[in-house]
Amino acid sequence: MKNKLFRIAITLLIIMLITGMAFSESNKQATNASIPEMSTQNRVFSQQVLDALKNDDVNTLDKLAQNVQATYWRQTLEICQALISSNNNLRLRLQLVHKYGLEALNQAAQMPIETEIELLQCLLTDQEVVDTAEDWISLRHQKSILYLAAWQRLDKMIDRKFDFNYVPSSTVMPPIGVKIDPGASPEAITDPKLRKEYEVLIEANNKKIEYYNQQHSLNMIDIVYPSQAEKYLIAAFAIPPYNIEDLRALMNHYLKDPHIRDRILKAVTERVANKLK
Repeated sequence: MKNKLFRIAITLLIIMLITGMAFSESNKQATNASIPEMSTQNRVFSQQVLDALKNDDVNTLDKLAQNVQATYWRQTLEICQALISSNNNLRLRLQLVHKYGLEALNQAAQMPIETEIELLQCLLTDQEVVDTAEDWISLRHQKSILYLAAWQRLDKMIDRKFDFNYVPSSTVMPPIGVKIDPGASPEAITDPKLRKEYEVLIEANNKKIEYYNQQHSLNMIDIVYPSQAEKYLIAAFAIPPYNIEDLRALMNHYLKDPHIRDRILKAVTERVANKLK
């Protein structure tokens, strides 16, 4: 157990050091005042890891690891978006976006889908990234899997029957007989049984609010992302070397709607035919 905790702790410290270094390197224009702040954050984090190790606290180590991951994904996205927005050296910028974006997307299933989609949106342009046909075949296949997997994940997460007219209340009515204002703190209830009942009601309402917000966010993504992924697939597979069968196999695995699969295949086939005339 001690050895396992020690390995986890060392891994966390290394990850934090690497992400901190990467963040500092990507922000060379930052003021000198920001550098001590990052160092202080690293020292606080390191002490938290060591304290958890000393107390055999696996739960805290797990939470710290999740925070490190979330910070890494968010910072990687910010770097990629900054590179996309820059105005010079297009080839180098796109190469760096693909380097950092694809590395982060190796953990796509663990990151929030909003972050996953935003990272993929940074990777829509790729012809400046590769030098050979073999490199292009490999990159196209890798990215197609990522775009289709995100599409599949989005489709699974969306509740197509969700009723957005049912908006959860921002406050919770207290149990019958309790004379406090709706939304008041449970601590205002002296009776332990009634206080617990009120806490359960608040927790249930918070889950409804969280689910409502999640579905709203997913539906906003659904308006934009599927068409972006579809356009990418059509454009990518209409570039030689052509490989319709690779596209067909990938879509059969990730896309359940045969109409969408047929539409994409038709569009690619027509583009390729026009180029071969």
